[in-house]
Amino acid sequence: MRPETHQAHGPSRGMEAVARPWQRLGAVSIPDARPIAAARWHALPHAFGTARHHDKHDRCTEPRRYTQARHQRHENRTRGRTTDRSRLCPCFVGRFLATGLRQPRTRRRARTVTLAERCRNIELLVLDVDGVLTAGDIVYTSQETEIKGFYVRDGAGLGLWRRSGKHAAIVSGRYSPVTLLRAREVGIVQVLQGDPVKKPYFDRLLAELRLAPAQVCFIGDDVPDVPILEECGLACAVSDADPALLRVAHYVTRMPGGRGAVREVIELILKAQGLWWRILRMYRPESPGQSAQDRPYA
Repeated sequence: MRPETHQAHGPSRGMEAVARPWQRLGAVSIPDARPIAAARWHALPHAFGTARHHDKHDRCTEPRRYTQARHQRHENRTRGRTTDRSRLCPCFVGRFLATGLRQPRTRRRARTVTLAERCRNIELLVLDVDGVLTAGDIVYTSQETEIKGFYVRDGAGLGLWRRSGKHAAIVSGRYSPVTLLRAREVGIVQVLQGDPVKKPYFDRLLAELRLAPAQVCFIGDDVPDVPILEECGLACAVSDADPALLRVAHYVTRMPGGRGAVREVIELILKAQGLWWRILRMYRPESPGQSAQDRPYA
């Protein structure tokens, strides 16, 4: 038997609605749901305030009186507040699902920047010395001469970094002539040391090289490095760094300071930028020979 159709109260468009499966319990049909498609939950009493209800629900025993009272309570509410969904008539909820009304939009989360995206923008590598380029040990001889130990792969990685056309700088809180010697060996020109507060050094580098903080990668190991890590584009901490750095770092190396951590970060950045394998071609036998000045320093 063909289900019986109903027509909603209010202005009609001159056409009779066709019964839908959800209308077999007596719910009324809606000739045109397009004006209702833009409604929200708080607009449901407006959209269905004149609709006819069936008598199978407790709140629908007096449909007209209940709907008008519901409509008046909605008018008295502050505009923009969400209607209590638990007090909606089941007819409203069923018709909401039938006509496909959209629910309120949820707030979108801010898009997080991936590690590869951070690496692609890097043009300047800033390094600490004690605990990053070295293992953190400071040795003195009987003649009061300071001795520092540097890792050969870190030096080779810095040579590859210079070969790729990137900038490198050293920012250290301790002044040491050994640091100047190592910087000349690996081709680092910007060496700033002697002030425990490193943030002014960082701002000075950005001004001299005309770079944005997002184009800088900093590798640190202790608390004085935190202000720079919070501002630079790629914040790296060695694996044995202070826990304060591990909380703000974008990348934590697998290798400890002075044992290949700098080389690890350099490979990470150059591979993300597609320059790593291009630079390694210089070591192939079929590549043309280079002079000693063109080869990476160790």
